[in-house]
Amino acid sequence: MTALQQIEQLLTTMSVGEKAQVARWVQSDLSFHIPGIERTLGVCGGNACIVRTLIPVWQLVEAQQNGASEAQVLTSYPSLRAEDLTNAWAYYRGNKAEIDSEIVENKAVKSEITKNKPLDSGIPENDALETNKLDIEMDLYLSGAYFFNIISYYPPEL
Repeated sequence: MTALQQIEQLLTTMSVGEKAQVARWVQSDLSFHIPGIERTLGVCGGNACIVRTLIPVWQLVEAQQNGASEAQVLTSYPSLRAEDLTNAWAYYRGNKAEIDSEIVENKAVKSEITKNKPLDSGIPENDALETNKLDIEMDLYLSGAYFFNIISYYPPEL
C-alpha cells in the first residue's frame, strides 16, 4: 500500500477537526517549497537561497527593507532574474519569522566584525564608498557567496 493510499484510508476515519489539523500540517510543510528557493545543509548556513546562486533570501529581503528597489537589487546581483525576486518575496511572506531572525542574526555578526576591527584598519572613517564596499563584501561573506579576505581590510602591523 502506498503512502497516498494509506492517507486516503486514514482520512475516512478522521473527524473534521483532525482533517483540518492535517491540512494545516500539509500547508505548513508546503510553505517551505517555493519554486526557485532551496535549502541545503552546509551551504550558506542552511539558509534559504535562490537556486543557481548562493544568494540567501534574507539578504534580498534586508536590501528591500533598507530601501533598495527591485531594479537596484537586480543590478547589484546580475545572476538574479525578476522571477527570483518574486520567489524570494513569496518565501518571505510564508516564512517571515525565519527570515527576520536570519536578518537579525547576520546584523549581529556584522556588528561584531566591525566592532572588533583594529584602530588602524586602513579604512577611512569618512569615506562612504570604502565603508559601503566593506558592507557589501561582508554581506557576501555572511551569505557564503564570496570569500571575504579580511586581511585586505585589516593589514598586519608593520
